[in-house]
Amino acid sequence: MKTKIKKKKQKSTDNESCRVDCGVMPPPRTKHNLIFEVAEWKIDNILKHTLDRLENNDSFPFIPWLLYRVGTVTGQWRCTPLGYEILSFVNDKKGNGHLEDVFEWFEYACRRDKKPLLIREIWNKRFYKHLIEKRGFKPYRKEDAIKTFAAA
Repeated sequence: MKTKIKKKKQKSTDNESCRVDCGVMPPPRTKHNLIFEVAEWKIDNILKHTLDRLENNDSFPFIPWLLYRVGTVTGQWRCTPLGYEILSFVNDKKGNGHLEDVFEWFEYACRRDKKPLLIREIWNKRFYKHLIEKRGFKPYRKEDAIKTFAAA
């Protein structure tokens, strides 16, 4: 079941620094010139088990997850006092390079806001290894990875 993401500006949150797509710095020009789209995530029962699994490992259960789309890549993300967190990546057309644009957007926001980037609940061991060996992430908790950034 696909979740439709409407093109709209990111909603304001209590913490204005938690906006991926705007801020003091100009938005990034990603490799494929893709925009960051966001929408509320209305969780259905099929996906609820993923979040239930996080409850024991979630310091901020009251901060909702949002949907994002960058080109053909979609997933869930949120901003907490700990940092920007990504719960999933789904690329409808693997190999097109759009995942790189996703990382460019989140890395831009992390540098701007001086926050780390956390990838949560990584079940794909090959992807976990890629994050650690090729993308500069470090192991964090049981199935998470974290990357810190110098200020821009």
